[in-house]
Amino acid sequence: MKFLIIFLVLAQAVASFATTRYVAKDGSAPYTEVQNAINASAAGDTILVAPSATTYNGFNVDRRLVLFGASYDQTAGKATKIAGIVEIFNAGDSTELISFWLRFSAGSTYQDSVGAIMRLRSGATGVRVSRCLIENTNGSSSQWKYAIHLNIGATAIIDACVIWDSHSNGGNEGIYFVAGSPAASATITNCLFSHWTSYAIEVRNSNTVCHVRHCVFDCSNGVSSSSTFLTAQNCVLASTGTFLYGSGLVTYCATGGTAPAGEGNFTWTGTPFVNRVANAPLSSDYHLSSGSMLRDVGNPISPPDLDGSRADIGIYGGQTPFIAWGIPPIPFVLELEVPVTVPQNGVLHIGARGRIGPGN
Repeated sequence: MKFLIIFLVLAQAVASFATTRYVAKDGSAPYTEVQNAINASAAGDTILVAPSATTYNGFNVDRRLVLFGASYDQTAGKATKIAGIVEIFNAGDSTELISFWLRFSAGSTYQDSVGAIMRLRSGATGVRVSRCLIENTNGSSSQWKYAIHLNIGATAIIDACVIWDSHSNGGNEGIYFVAGSPAASATITNCLFSHWTSYAIEVRNSNTVCHVRHCVFDCSNGVSSSSTFLTAQNCVLASTGTFLYGSGLVTYCATGGTAPAGEGNFTWTGTPFVNRVANAPLSSDYHLSSGSMLRDVGNPISPPDLDGSRADIGIYGGQTPFIAWGIPPIPFVLELEVPVTVPQNGVLHIGARGRIGPGN
């Protein structure tokens, strides 16, 4: 009987369905700003944000949500573009942010003297940032600017993103891990870092765990690390700068200068990509060229190889393909229904509603 009561309580909790909320700047959806949809949401809800010819404001996430943008439609000139700061708070653990264009002039005068476009507040864990373009537009040489700032105890998965500084002045870094205890940590996979004049990634804590895989650093320098727990594998530095400054382990990486210490490194030779335009990710094609010295490691499932060919290091074309209403090209569940009673025949039927692909 105790088991039955516990089961019924759990079933009733699961049966309170997650809600999908729609945001469109033109008024065709119930919400015109992302923050309004967040304020109306409960933990576990999904928010789909339509592309727009104008920008959305920044927003704060203080509960677990899945937020889908629609990337960029070059033909229509529309994008799910956020012109403001995005902050994930401690209560936003396991939040997912997918297919957004975050474009902002980050500078040290913003948000408690931390000039970052995306901020993971202290204790925000399990945050996933995927298929996003994060662009800093601040051209000041007197301010420190970051694309993503991870505070104490924050943890993240960052995959298939373009992290881009569109100005060339000093003091700019892509992803910054703040010093403090507990250490912030992240896994960074299949990303492109472009035009950062300091370091693309800076790790300030000696016990930070950071894994960098299959990334392209199209900028002056790669990683500055105080942690021996940082590892970088199968990466490319498309310049003559330093790939790793400080502690950490680098293996199987190509560099424009002297190959970093480590097993299996090889130097930058020839033209590794189909059409790389330095510091211009929106105009570049980072597919491996037919004569590339880089290795095609197959067709990984996570993160996906977008065209099933040679996009295993970096990503294709700067941004990810346009997806209307942010619907991902993979199956996912929107709602899960569990009966509140145990059937007599012992068979428990669970109903689910979701998506199979774009527009389905």
